[in-house]
Amino acid sequence: MRRLFLLFLISGLVLGACVQSTPQPPTPTPTATTAPVVAAVPPDLEPAGLALQACAQTLGVPLAILTTPQSANWPAAANVRLWWGPPPANTSAYALTTERLVPIVARENQADPSEEALRRAVIGQITSWQDLGGSSSAAVALWLPLLDSAAGQRLLAWLGEVPLRGDASLAPDPRAMLQSVGSDQAALGFVPSAWLTTAPEAENVRAVEVTAPAWEAPVLALLSPHAPRSAQAVVGCLQQGPGQDALRQIYTSP
Repeated sequence: MRRLFLLFLISGLVLGACVQSTPQPPTPTPTATTAPVVAAVPPDLEPAGLALQACAQTLGVPLAILTTPQSANWPAAANVRLWWGPPPANTSAYALTTERLVPIVARENQADPSEEALRRAVIGQITSWQDLGGSSSAAVALWLPLLDSAAGQRLLAWLGEVPLRGDASLAPDPRAMLQSVGSDQAALGFVPSAWLTTAPEAENVRAVEVTAPAWEAPVLALLSPHAPRSAQAVVGCLQQGPGQDALRQIYTSP
């Protein structure tokens, strides 16, 4: 009986040793995921999307760009917002570059109006191209940006409280502005300058060589209150890095 007990005890110890020596699978280590950068970009600043993409590629972060009118509320999904002009109150704003509004005409239109003549055309005091320095007596087909857009705000900052010409057509975005002006020899419009070097539609228009201080304003990056580190890194890249290099190529001084 004693021998049987000892045999049972020895067998149990051997089995226990075998169980203890069996290697256990390693516990998986959680892999940190990079929070995506979701940027709200107004149509007027669409060319700046190239700089955002350059930063996302350099930093290896996922990027989504939401085309969002500047007059719209901050999209719930966005953690970065590009802005043209004075920033909204109580926001973290970071200067990136400057952009300016540019008057444009069809490429074959050789009129060279002054700033004052352009102002009078926009408010309806001048309606003929002869009065704008052109050779044609055709009526000016005036195209304006949406007044609540970033470009529209630059126009209103220039004109003040003066009422605009009542029969002016409104272009919903810069691409539509370029298409409308480029297809009409009698058209006069206004577009953000970067569109003239980045949009294929710009080949049919010509910039009028005149500037006004109110047409120029800073381009800013706004961060949401709880922006992830990836969004903060993208803004840093837009200020100093490949993103800033891209912005310098897109936005040039007059």
